[in-house]
This record gives sequence, structure tokens and C-alpha cells, in this order.
Amino acid sequence: MPYQELACLLPEPASTTQRLPTYAGAVDLTAAAPVRTLRLPTPRRPLSTTGRGVLLLYEARHAMGRHVASAPVRDSAYWDSEAALNVFEFTLLERVAGRHYQEAVAAYLQALRREGDLLARPHKVLDRRRRKALSLAFGGLDDEELHLWASVAYRNAILELLGDLKAFAAHLRHQAG
Repeated sequence: MPYQELACLLPEPASTTQRLPTYAGAVDLTAAAPVRTLRLPTPRRPLSTTGRGVLLLYEARHAMGRHVASAPVRDSAYWDSEAALNVFEFTLLERVAGRHYQEAVAAYLQALRREGDLLARPHKVLDRRRRKALSLAFGGLDDEELHLWASVAYRNAILELLGDLKAFAAHLRHQAG
């Protein structure tokens, strides 16, 4: 059954430990039709304003890319779509966090080339100076959010190393199990 044209923003009424917005399907009872929803948590420790904006745009793009209310078939088209969604996120971060994000990606890319494979301990790649610079690009981050954006920079470096969206889609499929 196809989703309604628009999506619904759903603020969580109570404070929670969940910090990231999420996409889910729901039913609009007034129209008796499926609707995309973006759940917006009210965390005790909110993300940075920039981080919330990037994640909201990411989840909105994710939601609007789904047209039918059913579990997605995880075929090659699904993984191509996931790879493109990642590129959207990478582009947003390059624009909002600028050279500090790009320097983090470059550090991961250098480490990947040195290792010749995925990194056993990617959290060890960014030195104190790079972590601080990445944090400041977002207006200051706690360790949990810093880890989130560093992991995105790592995925971005993997895409750059692979050099091809199809290869990156295959990597995402392999990582998902």
C-alpha cells in the first residue's frame, strides 16, 4: 500500500535517553492510510544543533525515499539507495563541518590505505587535535556525538577508498550481515 504524499513529524512527549531522530511507518487514522513518520526524541542530553539538523535531513530523505508501506526488500536496489543516502549525509557534513570534517575523512583514508583493509580500531585514528577540531565544527560535542560523526567520516573514507558507489553499496550490504 503506498504511503501518503507527506511525512509527519512526531515529537516524543517525554524525556528519553534516545538522542537520534528515527524514521518509521505509521497509520493516519483519519485517512486510514499509511504515513511516514519522523520521531523526534526529547533527549536528556540533546545533540548539537548542527547534528540534529543533519540527522533530521538524513532521516527525512530516508523516509521520502520509501514509497510503499512494507518491509524493504534488501536487494541490490535497496543497497544502492542506502549508499546514495550515505553520500547525501557525507555531502551535508562536508558543507556544515567543512575542512574539519574533511580532515577527519582524510585521516581515516590514510589509515585505511596503510592497513590495506578495514580498521580494527577506527576510534584510535583521530588524534586529540582532530577530535577537538571536529567537535568545534559542530559548536562543541560530547564524546558520544563526536564518536557518531567520526564514524560517519570513517564510512566516507571507505567510499573514497573504494572509489565507486556500487562497491560502497556492496560494502554496506556485507557489513549489515
